[in-house]
Amino acid sequence: MYYVVYGLLYLLSLLPLRVLYLLSDFAYFLVYYLAGYRKKVVFHNLSIAFPEKSEEEREQIAKKFYRNFTDNFIETIKLLSAGKKFIRKHFITDPAIFYELYKQGKKGQVHLGHNFNWEIANLAMGFYTPYTFLTVYMPLNSKIMDRLFRKLRSKTGCVLLPATKMASAMMPWRDKQY
Repeated sequence: MYYVVYGLLYLLSLLPLRVLYLLSDFAYFLVYYLAGYRKKVVFHNLSIAFPEKSEEEREQIAKKFYRNFTDNFIETIKLLSAGKKFIRKHFITDPAIFYELYKQGKKGQVHLGHNFNWEIANLAMGFYTPYTFLTVYMPLNSKIMDRLFRKLRSKTGCVLLPATKMASAMMPWRDKQY
């Protein structure tokens, strides 16, 4: 079943990004308006985070969240077939500090928030730094999706560390640069 899911998503990933964003717009409509995926949770959390905002303002924030959510999902699918050129075009950084720290024999850490597609950042860092890039991830319940995401996240050489076994997963790296 993994190969069927992977194959279909890989074929989808071959479409131009503009076409995939049109699919994302359709997915947004389905997720927000038809399915109402976790809508109560989102609106409840927004009411806690932004008690001073009106319902209309929170609804606009929710809609932006759902658009970002579906865009992020579509961009992640695109990464299945994305090469180095695509990744470098869509993730730009100044890696000078990493090279400086690496020459000094130091380790480095980068902490990413969920404000953009962190999957592309994960892939890009393998191109931008001299370090072995370690990524902490939460294993997924679906074995098929977990395998697919592990394959995607490690395609540029990053080493995955399961958050559920963080202490033991970090042990081999304690005396190495990462």
